[in-house]
Amino acid sequence: MSRRWWIILPLFAVLCMTSACTEAVLCDSHLGHDGNIRFDYDWTVADGAQLPDSMAVMAVRVINHYKCGMMISTENLRGHYFYNAPDNVEGWIDPSIVPPEPPGPRIDNNFTIDPTEPYNGGESPDPVDPEDEEEEPETPSEEIEVDHFQLPKGSYKFYAMSMDKNLYDHVYTNVPQYLENDGTGMQYDEVEFVYNTHRYHPDENGNVDLVSLLGQDYNQGFDIIMTDYPPIFVGQVDLTDVEDHAEMAVTFKPRLLSQNIDINFDIEKDVSKIPFVVESVVGEISGIPSKCSLFDGHLYLKKTNKMQFTTTLTNESGTPIVDDVNNTKVRVHANINVLSILHSAKPTDLTGPGILQLSLSYKFQRANDDGTTSEVVRKVFGKVNLYNVLKEANLIEYSSNMQYATKSCDHAVLDIPGVLLLNPEGKTSGSVGGGFSSWDQINDPDHPVVTDEGEQPELY
Repeated sequence: MSRRWWIILPLFAVLCMTSACTEAVLCDSHLGHDGNIRFDYDWTVADGAQLPDSMAVMAVRVINHYKCGMMISTENLRGHYFYNAPDNVEGWIDPSIVPPEPPGPRIDNNFTIDPTEPYNGGESPDPVDPEDEEEEPETPSEEIEVDHFQLPKGSYKFYAMSMDKNLYDHVYTNVPQYLENDGTGMQYDEVEFVYNTHRYHPDENGNVDLVSLLGQDYNQGFDIIMTDYPPIFVGQVDLTDVEDHAEMAVTFKPRLLSQNIDINFDIEKDVSKIPFVVESVVGEISGIPSKCSLFDGHLYLKKTNKMQFTTTLTNESGTPIVDDVNNTKVRVHANINVLSILHSAKPTDLTGPGILQLSLSYKFQRANDDGTTSEVVRKVFGKVNLYNVLKEANLIEYSSNMQYATKSCDHAVLDIPGVLLLNPEGKTSGSVGGGFSSWDQINDPDHPVVTDEGEQPELY
């Protein structure tokens, strides 16, 4: 992945450079009688999900315009300002670090030597003109780690959003504009979550910026979201009064902006002639909204993306397994975090949103003419329209006036009915009456599968 924290970081760097007070009302955060605010999180909604390492918090005073931006760790609850930091920031001091006691004065040849005094209490052997002394540069307020944040008196609303310097591949648009605008300017619901996307197909210079796990693409025309995307959390705390010199805590109860989805289906193995082993299954789903408004979750459905994902092979009870030649049935499970999934216009479509592509890798032993055996590794590709499954799951709900759409739930399960039948010749079919009844196996003579010994197996 080529675009990570460095995409988000410059945004906040710009904010830091533009955070100087421009109005008299902005500068009341420098008078020395601010309230001291400590932030905390209640992660009940996470239910064991991966947490971001930080949350970006915007404090907005609703009367007498004032806004402040803070980055706060989810682990130790400390952080730093990224917008409109006060001049008198009090840095956090680790209480576990006890400074060593300075050595006391001693008598040497009837002369008292005090190591805490310049030149041990004597005169400087090389006097320096005070005007020539260099002043140590001050640490910018935005770089000082703090365990509390100073806010001037007033009634505030607080908004928080996931940040993770190591993993997230998205941007929040309009954050600088929102913080810089006064109360009658840009509103909080104009701040958006937008996926950064990638290319599987070379550009004019032959460059790609994300390797395809699937290996093939039979549903082109979509931008690509990175695999194994984390959940996205947002939080709000409505009107909270901050008094002069107050010592207080503000606790966020973050909620999921994204939707966590389990995908399950079964593979039935025909091992009557040749036993074989399913090694891996990679999937790709299209129809993921490309963006949404950050704090009200309104989805943008005119443009959708797609995401590839890895899967886990399990037994019927859901326990992860490594397939072996004795298994005749394997369950495939995947878990993804997306804004939601839009279904296709009709169930017969095999391109567009709501299409699941699969790449199945399997291997078996083949007898050679000389009496030896060799391992054959093959892949089979296919795709299926999840129209009926997605309609039944009802992942997206629409407002009564049909003006906007939002996710309908935090978590959903897509159980694809029927089974995918697979034999060692690479033939697949879908069982009747199930989700795989419309399975479309893809034969691609331009991309033959190569065994691990470099052979070209028969095209299937």
